[in-house]
Amino acid sequence: MSEMAIRKWNQIEETKPIPHEIDRYDTPKSDSALLQLLKKLTPQTEVLGDEKNAAVYKEVQELMGRAGSFAEGTKVGKANEFDYLLVLDFLNDRKVFNPVIDEGSFQIIIKDKEAPIINDLLNQYPDIVKFDDRKAIINSGFRWLLLSTLREVFDAELKKGWKRLNSDINGYCSSKAAATIHLHSETYNMDIDIDLCLCFQLKPEDLLQAAQENKEKLFFPFLLRLHQKSSFDVFALVGQIMECSPLTRTKISAAFREFSDLSHYGCYDGRVMTYKFAKCLVSNFIPKYSSDLECTKCCHSLIRSYALKTVILFMIRRYPDDKYWASDAICTRVVEVFQY
Repeated sequence: MSEMAIRKWNQIEETKPIPHEIDRYDTPKSDSALLQLLKKLTPQTEVLGDEKNAAVYKEVQELMGRAGSFAEGTKVGKANEFDYLLVLDFLNDRKVFNPVIDEGSFQIIIKDKEAPIINDLLNQYPDIVKFDDRKAIINSGFRWLLLSTLREVFDAELKKGWKRLNSDINGYCSSKAAATIHLHSETYNMDIDIDLCLCFQLKPEDLLQAAQENKEKLFFPFLLRLHQKSSFDVFALVGQIMECSPLTRTKISAAFREFSDLSHYGCYDGRVMTYKFAKCLVSNFIPKYSSDLECTKCCHSLIRSYALKTVILFMIRRYPDDKYWASDAICTRVVEVFQY
């Protein structure tokens, strides 16, 4: 997050909604082009209303469980992409592990080399710990060690009629944070992507340490202040290895907080429908690009759903009353998503 963005969020935290600002919407005319378009897009907001989508969702749920936009009630389009956040609970013990983190990378220092968990890890993954004269650290390549085991389990659990399409030697296509498994269901003739993110939870003392060590940057002091104001779970995503460095790339996530902020409204609430319609517009009209030139299946929209969700969560704070999310206001709210 840039310093300019953090300053903007600080202003949002310190201000209250302005009545005349949130009263400025006009009810759209019944024949407006946008209203007619949203009506045509409505079936795309009801993914599980389609028999094939519902069947694919059921089989993936049996394999992996509920997660991502399906669990949140904000999935649009087809049941062809599923996101999972896998929490590495074994890293929670701060008597053993000390994560040293900044805004874009981290390193995990082992404080107790003789701890039973270290012996267990070394027995299963001999290369997971890197020792030198001064310290022991978790090897920056541990992400692939864990993902390789997960891939073996995943392949063993695949149902008849499903096959993995990845040709990469690791069995995944990888972005900075997620590892993607490309699947094909012969039964339903559909390609499905499973996006996996490994992460570990950051404790309050981790945030305090990061804030003290990165005083020149605003991000961690800002995050620490938010966490002290309203406690919520914060996670560090385990990304790719940084070139010529013992560090691992990371992004900071508050995924469960985002989930709870939207899921309790219900899938037909105006706030959730505004988000789903915005996702539909992006999916149908915004170009996609490939982040992996060797894989034609790895295509991403120029506008990510995460950016849309951030705007929606901001708007929920600015427009707290239900009347601003009534059905006759959704058109205006959708327009405003793209104005921010």
